[in-house]
Amino acid sequence: MTKPGISGLQWFVILAVASIAMGPLRFPAYLSQQMNQHGWVLLLLALAISLWNTYIAVHLSRRHPGAEIAEWSRLYLGKFLSAVYVGCIAIYFFIWGYLTFGEHWLLVSYLQLKYTPVYTIVLLVMPVVLYMVWKGTEAWARLFLLLGFVMAVWLLSINLPQLRNINVTNLLPLGNLGLPNLFGKNILTIFYLFKGFAVLYFLSPLIQSDKNLLRLSAAATVTAGAEVMLSYLLPIMVFGYETAKTFTFPYQESMETVPFLLLPFEKLSFLAPLFFVLVNIMILIVCVTCCSQALCRLFNTRRIKRIYVIVTILMSLAFLRTLTVNEVDQLVYITALVFGAIFVLIPNYMWIVTLFRKEKTR
Repeated sequence: MTKPGISGLQWFVILAVASIAMGPLRFPAYLSQQMNQHGWVLLLLALAISLWNTYIAVHLSRRHPGAEIAEWSRLYLGKFLSAVYVGCIAIYFFIWGYLTFGEHWLLVSYLQLKYTPVYTIVLLVMPVVLYMVWKGTEAWARLFLLLGFVMAVWLLSINLPQLRNINVTNLLPLGNLGLPNLFGKNILTIFYLFKGFAVLYFLSPLIQSDKNLLRLSAAATVTAGAEVMLSYLLPIMVFGYETAKTFTFPYQESMETVPFLLLPFEKLSFLAPLFFVLVNIMILIVCVTCCSQALCRLFNTRRIKRIYVIVTILMSLAFLRTLTVNEVDQLVYITALVFGAIFVLIPNYMWIVTLFRKEKTR
């Protein structure tokens, strides 16, 4: 009999969805503005860094089976610094949820719901989020598997038809890779894309497929990388980078160029708001779960469901203040820096420490 937990396929979907949807939706416009048609270089670098940090997350999680990062981080940082670290993780996941909701709401209102008050979406979304986290991780992991299938069908439906409209010469010339533009704020791309591996630090005790964990995680990250790459390249190949950089959401604009004559409506973009609401629910479930688990460890309490309620209410209140495009871009930079410190620098330090520890700690 299989023990309760998250199956390998469920983990694959969770990581792939998190790696795609937890990145900023406006990054195709940002990369087009900063890197012209050469932003794929930065994307490949971001994907390589994410794969390395996925390896680090798997290594550390295997070294401490049955425990979350909030439990074993004190072995490397000490009691006080570990408490500070766990508190920063909780705050980060809260802000991550706020940024994700704010950016998705900007896109949904940009598409069709221009006159819909934000509290209507909050009242529709947050009770669902609270219900799913209340039911437990195994329950919402099954939901992810179902919605992951819907997401895969959706992405295939909006990506493949765009290929008939592309002009690959829009990517030329390939000789000038725009390497000088990799530095400065642009380099933060490696920290705000493909961030899903951070979720492993909280869900690893529940994942059943420990033997194939690294391969599943790497495959999910590469799958997310392929979709993110398409969302950047398709608008450029359809419109050219000079035009693509003028759009607020270039990927959505390129989607609008595809007619679906066999359907009762002309364009699939008609369903885009519903799709983004579903994706938003999935990401908020992850953020509320990880934030609440970190707070439980920080305050040494087992009343996880009470923490779920508190975090969900606080998030709902925060969502009532909508973000502007400029505020989203600024918040992306800030969270990229913080993420780099919390989930890249410190875990890599922990990994280096493990190289000098022969015994297996728990």
